[in-house]
Order: sequence, then structure tokens, then C-alpha cells
Amino acid sequence: MEAYEGFWSLTQKALWFALKSLGLPVVPNDVSRLLEAYACLKPFEDTKKALKSLSGYPKLILSNGTPSMLDRLAKNAGLGGFFEAVLSVDAARAYRPSPKAYALAFQRLKLDSNELAMVSSNPFDVIGAKRSGMRSVWVARSNRPMDDLGYMPDLTLNSLLDLHRALAL
Repeated sequence: MEAYEGFWSLTQKALWFALKSLGLPVVPNDVSRLLEAYACLKPFEDTKKALKSLSGYPKLILSNGTPSMLDRLAKNAGLGGFFEAVLSVDAARAYRPSPKAYALAFQRLKLDSNELAMVSSNPFDVIGAKRSGMRSVWVARSNRPMDDLGYMPDLTLNSLLDLHRALAL
């Protein structure tokens, strides 16, 4: 299926569906408050320190979120100044892990896929990046095994702070 609908719209629909499926009341003000929580997500404890240690490397955010969601989130989390760009898959009209989504990063940084690495704690991102020709780094925050779908990360870390040390080798 090649249909595309923005992440914000899909998130709203998914929340309404979950509430209905669980037999919970759908109260518009409560739904709005829950959805607004997306703009207030806090970064993991190691994120800012790790990003500071990577100041010499180009970095960008590539997200399934909409541009307006990402702008608010990056600003509210205090992360905006760490990245060369904040990219939404809206521009590709395809969600990660589609190769079309990862191509946005290659185009923005003007690099070949093998010159980039996707750093993520989401196995689907590690797999999608590998399938797109990128190197991949899995931050295994949850102590769960990596999905075994034929693509494994080039590097597995327990903390984002370990990335700078790994790049220095």
C-alpha cells in the first residue's frame, strides 16, 4: 500500500481507536491533552551530553513526525541547536523504514548512503537504514534482543554516550 497520511493524523486516529477498543470514553479535551504530550517528550538522560561530545560530526533528525510536531518537540526538549537539520518523512511521503525516507538524509547532507550512519534505539530504523545502504548503530536501551530479520547493526551500544568513544577508535 502506497497511501500516505501525516503522522499527526494517524496518531489521532490510533488514539481514538485504542480508547474505543478498550471501552474507554473518548473525551475530546482528554484526547487533546494526551496528543499534546508529544510536544513535551523529554530526551533520554544521556542525549544532550552525547550530542555535545559529537559536535564535530554532522547530525540530523529524521523522523516520521510532521514538521510542526518536530519543530515543537526539538524546541521543547532543548535539542534544536545540536542538529544541522530536522527532517520529516512528509517530504518523501513515505514512512521509515522505507528507503525513500532515508534518502532525505542523503540528499540533505549531500553524502552517499554508505557515508552515513543511522543511530537509533528502534530496531526498525536499524534494519531500514541497513537496507538503504547506510551504516547503523543500535542503542540497546531496553535490554531486549535485536529483531532478527536478516539485517544486524554495525555497532550496538548500551548508551548514546558510548558513540563518541566508538567513533574515536
